[in-house]
Amino acid sequence: MALASARPGKGPQPGGSRPGGPGRGHGNKGQWVSELCANETLAESFLTQTRALITTLESNGSYSNILADRAQEITYIQSATNAALLSTNCTGFFSGLNNARNLDSQAQQQQQAYQRTAGRLFWQIIQSLVGGNEQSSEE
Repeated sequence: MALASARPGKGPQPGGSRPGGPGRGHGNKGQWVSELCANETLAESFLTQTRALITTLESNGSYSNILADRAQEITYIQSATNAALLSTNCTGFFSGLNNARNLDSQAQQQQQAYQRTAGRLFWQIIQSLVGGNEQSSEE
């Protein structure tokens, strides 16, 4: 879920990646968190714009799988308790958001492992019926 920055040229930029988390960042995560947390208006704008984007994506069924992959992140962002945390402990909010993103990442990695296993099992059926030692392209 890429977000447009509240200030052009600063912070998270559009482009298909989300800030923070392994392999997902734009720039230095600590830098954009510091910039957002240094300005309460920017931090509130981050939350408001992110929630609006989630609502927009939820209204388009084409994004349902993407939203499902980010279930922990979305739940975290939409939590009233976490919204209150943003205004009282901004860095704590973003630490929790990063933890939610890590949980989503772990779930995606597990799903990929299941997909690889299923692919191997399907390939074993073919091998048992027609033989051969070729490896599946799914591995």
